[in-house]
Amino acid sequence: MTVGSDYEARVFISATDSTQFPDYIVGDTKLPRDESGKGIYKVRATSVGPKKWGGIIALKAPDGNN
Repeated sequence: MTVGSDYEARVFISATDSTQFPDYIVGDTKLPRDESGKGIYKVRATSVGPKKWGGIIALKAPDGNN
């Protein structure tokens, strides 16, 4: 990857409830989802070298509560 290019990753959990898709949140940003329900994380590369990023995958409980 070169500085100025885009880094893109698909974020997902392997077991889901077919009636709902989880919310994928990195920092303060809720990620958009692709047609299969995977979160799309995309960021511009500003420097070279290893980077760390993380977030939250949120699902509603069976009773509908967060």
